[in-house]
Amino acid sequence: MSYPDIAVIVIYLVVVFLIGVFFSKRASGSTEQFFVSGRSLPWWIVGTSMVATTFAADTPLVVSGLVARGGIYKNWLWWQWGIGGIVAVFLFSRLWNRARITTDAELIELRYDGVPAKVLRGYKAAWFGIVQNIIVIAWVMRAMTKVIVVVMGWNDASVILHMRADVFTVLFLFTLTVFYTVLSGLWGVVITDFLQFVLAMAGSIYLAVAALARVGGIANLVQKLTTNGFDVRKVFTIVPGVEMIDRANPFTEFLVLILVVWWASYTIDGGGYLAQRLFAAKSEKHSILGYLWYSFAQICIRPWPWIIVGLVGMATFG
Repeated sequence: MSYPDIAVIVIYLVVVFLIGVFFSKRASGSTEQFFVSGRSLPWWIVGTSMVATTFAADTPLVVSGLVARGGIYKNWLWWQWGIGGIVAVFLFSRLWNRARITTDAELIELRYDGVPAKVLRGYKAAWFGIVQNIIVIAWVMRAMTKVIVVVMGWNDASVILHMRADVFTVLFLFTLTVFYTVLSGLWGVVITDFLQFVLAMAGSIYLAVAALARVGGIANLVQKLTTNGFDVRKVFTIVPGVEMIDRANPFTEFLVLILVVWWASYTIDGGGYLAQRLFAAKSEKHSILGYLWYSFAQICIRPWPWIIVGLVGMATFG
């Protein structure tokens, strides 16, 4: 990496740090300010923060990889969440905001009584707050480590402060994230989410445009895919064609996703980290619009630059 590249990274890290410091006083005003930003967030901050939260270092790689494995339709693996998003927009989003709670676990003791409610709340906190978070954070950090090693040009012999360079970098970034989160609460989280989403989408769109230009545009992309032996019609298919359902095939996979998986998911109610943003919306209307913007941006805007990059990768490397 050149010095200008390093300067950009340093400036970004400083900005994130300053955001945490700037919002620390506001977040320390009360528990409600810290956990739900005083219930004052507009819909566009709510929705953008939700999209950014599902945008990790590995997300573009997963989407491009799905395209390379079988075509655009493979993204129904996660597009099916959009169906549940419709339910959440028009039913659950306003209810989460109306509940006037601070965490989704708090809802359990409002809905149920006695010892069973306390046990269920404790179990949910332990499972989702500790076990599941450890697994998710681990795979996201593993993906981030792989990206950092390639971008920085490091190898196993690279060392910073007597530590492997990739390990040091992950620990540093993790510490910075914990610092501004603890310091500024949800205020710092949603503002940095907004900044990160804008930067990440700008980079994704630039990469998609540059990748298309590299292969000479859409027409040449199609030609190169054909030359490399790909069935272009299958690659560009968004919904797989009808096939017999007595055996596993793309059509049966599609049916399972849109008929079963979307409603069988624990995220169908928009709870967890999504609900945390809904609690912070300034009104029920803003919670509805926020979830609507999140669903639209996640399904209709965010993935397409990565899909284009995946197609270009297939055309270039076969």
